[in-house]
Amino acid sequence: MIAAVCVALSFAFSAAPATDAQATGKPVKKYKGTYDPNNPHDNLRVEKKDVLLQEMREDGKAKNPDMWFAEGLKYYTGDGVATDYFQAFDYWHTAAAGDVNCMFALGMMHYQGAGTEKDYAAAMKVWQMAAEKGNAEAQYNLATMYESGLGVEKNVEIARQWYAKAAGNNHAGAIAALKDIAPASQQ
Repeated sequence: MIAAVCVALSFAFSAAPATDAQATGKPVKKYKGTYDPNNPHDNLRVEKKDVLLQEMREDGKAKNPDMWFAEGLKYYTGDGVATDYFQAFDYWHTAAAGDVNCMFALGMMHYQGAGTEKDYAAAMKVWQMAAEKGNAEAQYNLATMYESGLGVEKNVEIARQWYAKAAGNNHAGAIAALKDIAPASQQ
């Protein structure tokens, strides 16, 4: 189930416009700061909450991370609603501390700068959490960032380790990358 959702999400992100302004035709307020999953009042929170978000929290629906993920994906892709990366970011940020799919999605938004400032280090931080919980897409993304030195100091050995973990979770891209990455003896 998680693998299918991550594949669908990866496809959705790959088809995304480069900026919120391109998707909506107008500038969109973006989050700034760093993500702290242990602090519900971290500096990414916006002052004005969407009424639906508030109602969901009050009704206790926040305990269902699949629902939060689905709502975020709906706003990210514009499925039945206007595309709103800021809203998608808020849904996924709310549930990220307890859900690997939301962590992965939040990392993608940081990576792309959709609904927030482009921040490779923040993407790495969130993907690291998801990867440690076994999310193959996050493991693969960490590997590619370590291999290229994007958002982190380049380290092919750490990249190889993350590719191996993702490959162990049957990630096709990681399996192929392990065949292509230079052996430690050739670095």
